[in-house]
Amino acid sequence: MKKENGLKNKYVMSGLMVMFLFISTSTFAKDSKKNSNQDNLRMCRNKALNVAFLCDPQWKMQTIDDAVLVVIDSDPTVTLIIAKIDSHIQFLSQMSKPTLENLDQYADGFRLDRIKRGGKDYVEVKAFAKDNIDKRILDYYMVHDLKLYGVLFSVTPKENWDKYKFLIQEIKDSFKFVDG
Repeated sequence: MKKENGLKNKYVMSGLMVMFLFISTSTFAKDSKKNSNQDNLRMCRNKALNVAFLCDPQWKMQTIDDAVLVVIDSDPTVTLIIAKIDSHIQFLSQMSKPTLENLDQYADGFRLDRIKRGGKDYVEVKAFAKDNIDKRILDYYMVHDLKLYGVLFSVTPKENWDKYKFLIQEIKDSFKFVDG
């Protein structure tokens, strides 16, 4: 079965972005503990992707190509990646468990659900990273203007998931596409 190269490449690139930002944000890591909480959230807009979502102005953000990486926290590592994914997929019905298995990103036993919120359809993936079982992942895929997008969250180590799950839900629920 053919690999979904656009999806797989987005994960490789996102890993490199996380490493770059993690290395370059040592002072941010110290400040984020003091200043980042849900009271500081506001709508942020990424003009390159024409998306808006709740964020804290203290969070480190980097846009590379068709993706924005947000470092929510660096100890533990909590990230959000919003990506326009180069893919043949134009409809969510094309997203299947075998398609996601071919990404080789999710550990065995990941869960795929089709959900609808706010009038939008999503594919939700709850998983642990295949290459790091200590990383918990919550990914949302959606199609906008016949293009596949991913809103991808991760928390490492996974034991910290409960500390961030409500924040992640709030950010995900705020996500929207905006006019350029």
